[in-house]
Amino acid sequence: VYTGDQLGLMATGDLKSALAMMNKLLVGKEPSARIGLAGMLAQRDEFHGTFFSWLARVISTHPHMIDRYLNLLAFAQQYHCRQFDAIVAGYPNDLQAALISRLPAIHSQTRVAAPA
Repeated sequence: VYTGDQLGLMATGDLKSALAMMNKLLVGKEPSARIGLAGMLAQRDEFHGTFFSWLARVISTHPHMIDRYLNLLAFAQQYHCRQFDAIVAGYPNDLQAALISRLPAIHSQTRVAAPA
Protein backbone atom coordinates (compact mmCIF):
# COMPACT_ATOMS: atom_id res chain seq x y z
CA VAL A 1 0.00 0.00 0.00
CA TYR A 2 2.85 2.39 0.80
CA THR A 3 4.26 1.87 -2.69
CA GLY A 4 0.87 2.62 -4.26
CA ASP A 5 0.66 5.90 -2.35
CA GLN A 6 4.17 6.78 -3.50
CA LEU A 7 3.40 5.85 -7.10
CA GLY A 8 0.34 8.07 -6.98
CA LEU A 9 2.51 10.97 -5.86
CA MET A 10 5.07 10.24 -8.56
CA ALA A 11 2.33 10.07 -11.21
CA THR A 12 0.70 13.34 -10.21
CA GLY A 13 3.83 15.15 -9.07
CA ASP A 14 1.63 17.15 -6.70
CA LEU A 15 2.13 16.56 -2.99
CA LYS A 16 -0.69 18.89 -1.96
CA SER A 17 -3.19 16.92 -4.06
CA ALA A 18 -1.83 13.59 -2.83
CA LEU A 19 -2.23 14.69 0.79
CA ALA A 20 -5.74 16.00 0.08
CA MET A 21 -6.65 12.57 -1.30
CA MET A 22 -5.20 10.88 1.78
CA ASN A 23 -7.34 13.22 3.93
CA LYS A 24 -10.43 12.12 2.01
CA LEU A 25 -9.50 8.48 2.55
CA LEU A 26 -9.07 9.15 6.27
CA VAL A 27 -12.40 10.83 6.98
CA GLY A 28 -14.40 11.30 3.79
CA LYS A 29 -14.95 14.18 1.43
CA GLU A 30 -16.77 16.68 3.64
CA PRO A 31 -14.62 16.81 6.80
CA SER A 32 -11.32 16.28 4.96
CA ALA A 33 -10.50 20.00 4.83
CA ARG A 34 -10.60 20.16 8.63
CA ILE A 35 -8.02 17.45 9.33
CA GLY A 36 -5.16 18.78 11.40
CA LEU A 37 -1.61 17.48 11.48
CA ALA A 38 -1.37 17.87 15.26
CA GLY A 39 -4.32 15.52 15.70
CA MET A 40 -2.84 13.01 13.29
CA LEU A 41 0.48 12.98 15.13
CA ALA A 42 -1.31 12.55 18.46
CA GLN A 43 -3.35 9.68 17.03
CA ARG A 44 -0.22 8.07 15.61
CA ASP A 45 1.52 8.28 18.99
CA GLU A 46 -1.51 6.81 20.74
CA PHE A 47 -1.90 4.08 18.15
CA HIS A 48 1.73 3.02 18.48
CA GLY A 49 1.80 3.15 22.27
CA THR A 50 -0.08 0.09 23.50
CA PHE A 51 -0.02 -3.67 23.23
CA PHE A 52 -3.48 -3.75 21.66
CA SER A 53 -2.49 -1.23 19.01
CA TRP A 54 0.56 -3.35 18.22
CA LEU A 55 -1.68 -6.41 17.97
CA ALA A 56 -4.06 -4.56 15.65
CA ARG A 57 -1.12 -3.64 13.37
CA VAL A 58 0.15 -7.22 13.36
CA ILE A 59 -3.17 -8.78 12.33
CA SER A 60 -4.16 -6.03 9.91
CA THR A 61 -3.74 -6.64 6.20
CA HIS A 62 -3.05 -2.94 5.54
CA PRO A 63 -1.07 -0.25 7.32
CA HIS A 64 -2.88 2.26 9.48
CA MET A 65 -4.04 5.30 7.48
CA ILE A 66 -2.06 7.72 9.64
CA ASP A 67 1.10 5.71 8.93
CA ARG A 68 0.30 5.85 5.23
CA TYR A 69 -0.11 9.63 5.41
CA LEU A 70 3.14 10.14 7.29
CA ASN A 71 4.97 7.69 5.03
CA LEU A 72 3.85 9.72 2.03
CA LEU A 73 5.29 12.82 3.68
CA ALA A 74 8.56 10.99 4.39
CA PHE A 75 8.73 9.91 0.76
CA ALA A 76 8.04 13.47 -0.37
CA GLN A 77 10.76 14.75 1.95
CA GLN A 78 13.26 12.72 -0.07
CA TYR A 79 11.88 12.96 -3.61
CA HIS A 80 9.72 16.12 -3.70
CA CYS A 81 11.80 18.32 -1.40
CA ARG A 82 10.53 21.71 -2.52
CA GLN A 83 6.89 20.75 -2.21
CA PHE A 84 7.53 19.09 1.14
CA ASP A 85 9.36 22.15 2.46
CA ALA A 86 6.58 24.47 1.27
CA ILE A 87 3.88 22.42 3.01
CA VAL A 88 5.83 22.00 6.24
CA ALA A 89 6.70 25.71 6.32
CA GLY A 90 2.98 26.43 6.76
CA TYR A 91 2.95 24.73 10.18
CA PRO A 92 4.07 26.31 13.46
CA ASN A 93 7.66 25.53 14.46
CA ASP A 94 6.72 23.09 17.21
CA LEU A 95 4.50 21.12 14.83
CA GLN A 96 7.23 21.12 12.19
CA ALA A 97 9.66 19.64 14.72
CA ALA A 98 7.11 17.04 15.84
CA LEU A 99 6.49 15.98 12.25
CA ILE A 100 10.14 15.83 11.24
CA SER A 101 11.04 13.79 14.33
CA ARG A 102 8.56 11.08 13.32
CA LEU A 103 9.30 10.79 9.60
CA PRO A 104 12.62 8.88 9.60
CA ALA A 105 11.27 6.07 11.78
CA ILE A 106 8.15 5.73 9.66
CA HIS A 107 10.04 5.81 6.39
CA SER A 108 12.63 3.28 7.52
CA GLN A 109 9.83 0.74 7.98
CA THR A 110 9.13 0.84 4.26
CA ARG A 111 12.66 0.36 2.99
CA VAL A 112 13.42 -2.91 1.30
CA ALA A 113 16.68 -4.57 2.26
CA ALA A 114 19.14 -5.11 -0.56
CA PRO A 115 19.45 -8.72 -1.71
CA ALA A 116 22.31 -10.61 -0.13
